[in-house]
Amino acid sequence: MRKSILKAIFLLLICGVLLAACGGEPQRISVHKTHAASIEYAGEAGYRLITSEVSKLWSLDSLLIEPTEEPFSGDWIYRLTYEPDFFMEYGRNIVVLFGEKNLSLNGETYTAAPGVDYADILAWAEGKYKYFTDYPLYTEPDAWKNVSQNN
Repeated sequence: MRKSILKAIFLLLICGVLLAACGGEPQRISVHKTHAASIEYAGEAGYRLITSEVSKLWSLDSLLIEPTEEPFSGDWIYRLTYEPDFFMEYGRNIVVLFGEKNLSLNGETYTAAPGVDYADILAWAEGKYKYFTDYPLYTEPDAWKNVSQNN
């Protein structure tokens, strides 16, 4: 009888773990370990292609944001595209639009988590853009192909 009770408890624990893994809120898309990204600012025509330091953009995963039913509002100020399809044949093309009041992650709208000022999230995007201003600005999707490998 004791073995039956232990088996039942074990099965309940397994079921609980499986239910927790399958249920609940859908997981946010992760950009960790992406291989390339492009970054754009609405006030400047073109994009900057990031390959060697793309890990500096992985911290998007740590932003304190949560899904919202509100639609993405206004125009985007910054756009990050992780694994852009114009650069990576089998890229995931994860698009993040940073607006004035919220952000869109592959079409799903997110807002700052309670206790977090969205201005800080927008400042994160601005800081990332400024960090990469030394990278070439391309105005055509395939323009990066014309750059010498030595640059």
